Amino acid sequence: MSEPTAKPRFPCNSPFFFIAVGITILAACLDIYFYHHAGGLWRDEVNSINIGLGSLQNITHDSFPVLFPFCVRWLGWAGLQDWRLLGLLVSWLMLAALWLSARWVRQVPPIWTLILVGLNAWGIIYFESVRPYGLGSVFIVVCFGAAWRYWQVPDIGNWLVFTAVCVASVQTLYHNAALVGAICLAGMWLGMKTKNYRKIIWFLFAGAFSAISLLPYFQCISNITTSTTFKRDFFDFPSAMTSLETLLAFPMPQYLWVWTGLALVAISLGLRTKNFREPTVQSFAALTFILATVLYFCFLRTANYYVQTWYFLPLFALAGICLETCLPRPEGKWRAGIIGGLLATALISALFSLHILDWRMTNVDQLAQRIACESNPRDFVLVNDWTYGQTFDHYFTATNPWSTVPPIADVKTSRYDLFQEATKKTNVMEPLLTDLEKTLRTGHRIWIVGNFTGWNQSYAAVPHITVIWEFNQRLNDFLRAHSQQIQCLDAGTNENINYNERAALYQCGGWRD
Repeated sequence: MSEPTAKPRFPCNSPFFFIAVGITILAACLDIYFYHHAGGLWRDEVNSINIGLGSLQNITHDSFPVLFPFCVRWLGWAGLQDWRLLGLLVSWLMLAALWLSARWVRQVPPIWTLILVGLNAWGIIYFESVRPYGLGSVFIVVCFGAAWRYWQVPDIGNWLVFTAVCVASVQTLYHNAALVGAICLAGMWLGMKTKNYRKIIWFLFAGAFSAISLLPYFQCISNITTSTTFKRDFFDFPSAMTSLETLLAFPMPQYLWVWTGLALVAISLGLRTKNFREPTVQSFAALTFILATVLYFCFLRTANYYVQTWYFLPLFALAGICLETCLPRPEGKWRAGIIGGLLATALISALFSLHILDWRMTNVDQLAQRIACESNPRDFVLVNDWTYGQTFDHYFTATNPWSTVPPIADVKTSRYDLFQEATKKTNVMEPLLTDLEKTLRTGHRIWIVGNFTGWNQSYAAVPHITVIWEFNQRLNDFLRAHSQQIQCLDAGTNENINYNERAALYQCGGWRD
């Protein structure tokens, strides 16, 4: 490998530097704001904590490699009790990663990326969730910067850093395999254009080590496929684009076209003819952006999951730093106007974020605490539907008998395989209905957390599980026929609660034949 070359100094006295510092402080404050409003952990976050603190064999009940569970386990040993602090730390690491990558790539402050990614309220929510998506996004941003740092200074130290970050990226998220592949392919393309075959080999080795590190998960991935069968067969391109639009259409819907237009400008600048003859960091970023987008959608289609907004976080963060790399610094007569537009966007983003970030991730923790305080120890608690069981089990401290609907033996992790087994049993509800009858006949009450009035609309888009309607309808018919009193204590209609886990609370009492 060749000798290192000198790099220009980071411009710490330019107006863009001070603007970027101000935006970073603003973004960090918004992270703190959400930390204080997020409330309890919702079921996916509880699943991450239980896997990390329990047996790591349970990673087959989630869709991630082992690095994030190891982080959870280490923090648990260190005595961490407030897991929201982990999310806050990851969100701040994201801001640091944007600065580090911008320094390695162009020696400029990351203004565009800080506004697009750092001040994005939905990005903050999902970066700060106690899930691997935020940490995986941090690694992929650093991976991009480390790749170019190695290209500029191709010594063994920079290559080891780049390779280590590649491996850490794929060990945090399987999704990152597509993005690491895109970065390595872009680096190999640079090597081909400059006829630097040694760099081609080293980029190839970095990607190969990342791929080899995933081989131990082959059986794990196979088990995930069988244990989450009913969740698959869902990928739909229009729905995926709608999920991506949630991130891009912030702070206002019109910004979808602003960011799209800037992306097209950035790509055109990076792939212009001159850059193809003499590859630059802009052409590297543009090619990475194109390859990453194509490969990421191919990955999602192959995984065949129903795409949620947070699935796009790594691609979103990588696209932001690629955009930062390709766009030129504002100069000349456009300088004042562009700076004004950036500051206005930052202010609008902050104002809109205050409303969106006033958002609890769940209310099941509140309902569990209320039942623990107000119920009789012999009252029975129903958690309907079963997916709320993880959160309820995490927060419920009383000794009341309770069950999910349908009854699931293990609620510590996402046991979709156990749910599928329950759907195949003809009398799975009978023992539960017998317990409910006994509770009502002895003068005690039944508390219902979640859905009671019928079909849960959160499953409307999920094929092949209409059997859930049968469970809900059976429970509904039984209690309406035999309970003397049914009242709603909390309708669960607060708009500031995560729609994925916004539960109601009902109470039933008295028996009638």
